Amino acid sequence: MGYPCWELGATKRGGIRLVKGYAALSLGTFPFTLHYAVGLTAVEFVEKLKNSGEVSRNLQNLEQIVSLAGTCSGFSAKIDDGNYVLWLESAPTDAQSIAILAHEAFHITRFLFNYADIGLCDKSDEIWAYQIQYICTVCLENSSDKNFSGGN
Repeated sequence: MGYPCWELGATKRGGIRLVKGYAALSLGTFPFTLHYAVGLTAVEFVEKLKNSGEVSRNLQNLEQIVSLAGTCSGFSAKIDDGNYVLWLESAPTDAQSIAILAHEAFHITRFLFNYADIGLCDKSDEIWAYQIQYICTVCLENSSDKNFSGGN
C-alpha cells in the first residue's frame, strides 16, 4: 500500500532525487496507515490528511499537528488506532536527518506496540528493531524519485 502524492520542488543529493510531498504508507503487518510528509508546512499536511479520506475522526488531533510543526525538525503522532503521522521538516538526506527519521520511527513503533500490548524487553527487542527498520525503509523508499507522481 502506498499512495504517494509528491509535489514539484525536488532537490538532488547523493544520486537520489528527493521531493517535497506526502504519502499514505502501510505499516507492514499492522492494518494501519502511516501518513508520511516531507517538507510540507503544517497547514499543507493537515489539508493532505483531511483530503486523504482516511482521517475523519479525531480532527482535533490534526490541529495539534499545526502547533507542533515549526517547533521541531520532525514529529510523529497517533491520530487514532488506524492512523499515525510522521512529519519531517526536510527530506532525509544526511546523517542528522536520517537519525531524526529513526527517532520518529521509534515513536511510531511505540504507538503500534502499545496498541498490541507488546512491551520493550529482552524477549521483544528484535521485533521492535525490525518494525523501526521497516518504517525507516518505507519512508526512505517513498522519498525517492521512483515514487514521484508529480501531483498534489
